[in-house]
Amino acid sequence: MIQPNETFQAVETKYGRIVIEAPRFRHSEEDRDDFGVLVVTSKNCFVSAGGFPSLDDIRKSVYAHAVIGIIQLTSGPYVLLVTQRELAGTIQTHKVWRVACGCALSLQNDQQELAQNNFAARRFLDMQLLESLLNIVNSGHLYYAHNYDLTHSLQHNSLLLDKSLPSNIDDRFFFNGHLMQPLQSVSSPNSQSLPTSPWITKIICGYIGSVDIPIQVETSEKIYTVTLVSRTSTRRFGTRYLSRGIDESGHASNFLEMEQIVFNHDFHHDLGISSHVQVRGSVPLVWSQPRNLAYKPKVFFEGLDAPEVWARVRAHFRDLKTQYIPEESKNEPKTEAKIICINLLDDFGREATLSSTYEDAVDKFNDYAVIHEDFPINKWCKNFNYANITVLLDRVKQKLLQSGVFAGNGPIPSFSASQSRSTSPIRFSAPKSKTGNGVLKKVNVFKTISLQSGVARTSCLDSLDRTNLTCTLLAKIILPRQIFSLLLAANESSSTHAQQNGLSVDENAVVRALENNSVMARVFNDLYADAGDAASLIYAGTRALRGDVTRSPGLKRHRWIRGSLNDGVNSLVRYYLNHYVDGRRQDACDIWTGKYDQNETWKRLAKESVRKVHEEENPILPKAIVPHYIFNLIEPLLQLLKVFVAFYLKFIRATDTEKFKSGQIDADHSFVGLFLSAIMLYAPNKVTNFVQFAQALYICITAFFAVKIFGISALAVVDQPKLSTNQF
Repeated sequence: MIQPNETFQAVETKYGRIVIEAPRFRHSEEDRDDFGVLVVTSKNCFVSAGGFPSLDDIRKSVYAHAVIGIIQLTSGPYVLLVTQRELAGTIQTHKVWRVACGCALSLQNDQQELAQNNFAARRFLDMQLLESLLNIVNSGHLYYAHNYDLTHSLQHNSLLLDKSLPSNIDDRFFFNGHLMQPLQSVSSPNSQSLPTSPWITKIICGYIGSVDIPIQVETSEKIYTVTLVSRTSTRRFGTRYLSRGIDESGHASNFLEMEQIVFNHDFHHDLGISSHVQVRGSVPLVWSQPRNLAYKPKVFFEGLDAPEVWARVRAHFRDLKTQYIPEESKNEPKTEAKIICINLLDDFGREATLSSTYEDAVDKFNDYAVIHEDFPINKWCKNFNYANITVLLDRVKQKLLQSGVFAGNGPIPSFSASQSRSTSPIRFSAPKSKTGNGVLKKVNVFKTISLQSGVARTSCLDSLDRTNLTCTLLAKIILPRQIFSLLLAANESSSTHAQQNGLSVDENAVVRALENNSVMARVFNDLYADAGDAASLIYAGTRALRGDVTRSPGLKRHRWIRGSLNDGVNSLVRYYLNHYVDGRRQDACDIWTGKYDQNETWKRLAKESVRKVHEEENPILPKAIVPHYIFNLIEPLLQLLKVFVAFYLKFIRATDTEKFKSGQIDADHSFVGLFLSAIMLYAPNKVTNFVQFAQALYICITAFFAVKIFGISALAVVDQPKLSTNQF
């Protein structure tokens, strides 16, 4: 049941305004009235000391948990809100929420339809775009916390708290950062209006989950909570075949930061906390895989000799050093590797050249801090013999442990989300507790004990299936070090124990305790398998392959038939979604991250939107007579036939010269093209049941053979993004 103070009201008025009350949980009762209400108009937003509009002026009212942001579409702005949420995990006292459902409020008024050119077409286009954007909101991959910054690691947040330790981390994981810009500009320090910080919510896209692991060390038993935070970067956010490699600034596609946070379940008595970050992402080269209906499209890439290509690659490696090597660690002796680039690509076939070029890039960068570890996992672990992956783990284990973990002691500080831009630091404040007489007092301050000084970067072709399995095993290596750091924080005398083989006796005891812990083996693997599924759903549209291997404590495929069957089904669904749905998904990604504004969007999509509206306003079937279901099923097909007949009649009457200028009959205007276009009308946008799977399979088979038999270009068949055309 939703408590009264867990939601706030947002209303859409008849006069083109949205009014949102201040969230109750973001400030104290005595300060609530000082924030007023947030008013959003088509031109700006501001905080007003006034109240809500009258009931007669309200067109729509909703109760929300958080503001996602303001998105500017072709007919005007829309406000996106979180209307349903689920508890995903905890980081000490901070609750982390998963967005379960959201909605959009419109700023359009009754006079706008008369004043704006092509309003109906713009409105039609916006409804299509909103559907795709709300699919992102409702995907189950968005997470937020009201008083903790999930968009940065615990180490970064502590560096901001300690002004003596500089940090260069930016807001690339602030998933709704573009949507929050209108609110952030209002809340700038130079603004004369009231602050909008109560409405600013920093959301990440990825996965967050928590598990409890009991561990018996010597004579004591403790329960540790492991929270995994997986964040997707917004800098090159996109879908599988439409977003590969790195962009002009060196930002990689499908780039994720996976932070493993460990703390005592009884954190009220033991305030120690530790975290470790590893990253994964597309191979940091300039490459692409244009879709040609092949199951494994050919890989194209640009060589390192081109100055503009090398500039991108160099920028990526420099960025890794900036983001993941703390300033104070850069003064250490230049002997230890800090960035471990783990390459899981095959050394044969289509991946071989890409793999060797990746190694050449690291060599050319020529920096002691960046090393390349090549491990063609498909060769080493063929026939599901994943026990051989220990060869890789033995090679990187010591380097990984040398990078250390972040450890601290004390209550995690809450943050104030009133930063105006990404360059402005978040303001942190120490938590407070009440004394016996109800007076607030500060509790002990958070203290940094150790810093992580490097990072492992893992990648394969998709940076999904092979990568997630490897990331799980790397996390297992570092977990004992994290728990041991908490034991040291709780009992500093443990640091004087004898050392054996580079590890203290106590740390070896932790390692043994975890190895013999059946609960840990099950829940920990499931945690990372769930995170891998989320990353795969975001990028490729299906759950990760080899997920049963990741979940298995012994890296074995116990249910060989079932696991192989699941991988086969997911592979087919991926093929369908990546070829026939991802164009629309990529457009939504580009609009969400601000790659294209409303003017560019309208310029590129106006013609099609105007045509669609004309078809809606001039139906072939009598809409008032034909049942709604039949109308929606048959009308699009009749409109398609109408367009084809008009073109074909014009074509057969044209002279040979005019026929040549028309480009002959392309895939959209040939009989084969008509047939393919007709079946695409009924193509499902997702595959979640047997009927949709059968439809998808039929479309894949039909389109594949039509292209092969009639020589139609595959680019004319696959779902292309309407906004982006750049393969690199």
